[in-house]
Amino acid sequence: MLKVRPAILRLMLPGLCALAVAAVGPPAADPIDPDDAYKSAEELVPVRVLADVPHLKPGRTFHLAVVFQIAKDWHIYWKNPGTGGLATEVLVAAPEGYEVGSVGFPRPKRFRQGREITFGYENETVLFVPITPPKTIDSHEATFDCRISWLVCKKACKLGSAERSVTLAVTETPPREDPALPDPPLAKHFKRLPRPLKDLKGSKLAINEDRLLITGPMLGHQQVVFFPGHRPGVTLGEAQIEYRNDRFTIAVPFSVRPVDSLGRPMAIEGLIALGDRDDDPCYEFTVPLQDPPEVPSRLVR
Repeated sequence: MLKVRPAILRLMLPGLCALAVAAVGPPAADPIDPDDAYKSAEELVPVRVLADVPHLKPGRTFHLAVVFQIAKDWHIYWKNPGTGGLATEVLVAAPEGYEVGSVGFPRPKRFRQGREITFGYENETVLFVPITPPKTIDSHEATFDCRISWLVCKKACKLGSAERSVTLAVTETPPREDPALPDPPLAKHFKRLPRPLKDLKGSKLAINEDRLLITGPMLGHQQVVFFPGHRPGVTLGEAQIEYRNDRFTIAVPFSVRPVDSLGRPMAIEGLIALGDRDDDPCYEFTVPLQDPPEVPSRLVR
């Protein structure tokens, strides 16, 4: 019996139908290539899924890697697409007893068109889904079925979907020398996943009335980029960033509406990216908000 667990929160935005024909990506100097105009989203973004292990072992966590090859000048979206677009989604059906974790999204890019600011990926990106097998496995193999959906945009947008399966053998004692992984560059993409902000030594989070304050070291980088997360009932304003003595300070105004929380615990989520390269370090955080702040200033780290 298969157990289906959503790997990320599906984000549905008003005007989704309009997105299929509206431009939500960065401005392009040239119109869409005629060949691209007639291609489907699946042709523009071929998707494959593979595991980061040659076989699985009881109780040992591994990852399914969802690889997106994105056509030139097109892009897909991060888990918070921004003011337009639609979040990329991965759902995994695993055998009974396997724990499917939340999808790991690497550091995104910013795309801007007029007042629209969206977050996503171009060229190639990989999402990682952690899976932990049970400590006791009766079968000799396990199959994982993935349903993937995305919106790909340039000057127009197209909705795409795919279904992929991965079957792995189960072994109690792996061979002394494992065969090479099916895709060695996965290690490069895995390093682009964000780490917890607490791993950035010298960083602090605090709430001051209706503002979230984040400070930390620059680690020699010239800039910091803030990517806001999305939680129902919590609205984040535009982040203000200041630099001084190789440290950054980010001030993010926010407001809360418990009635819009959809029954979920309210929290502020975000990602802080140092530098401007895809492989520069990035850090994510979640600040719980049980109730609207009543104390003028309180440390939340």
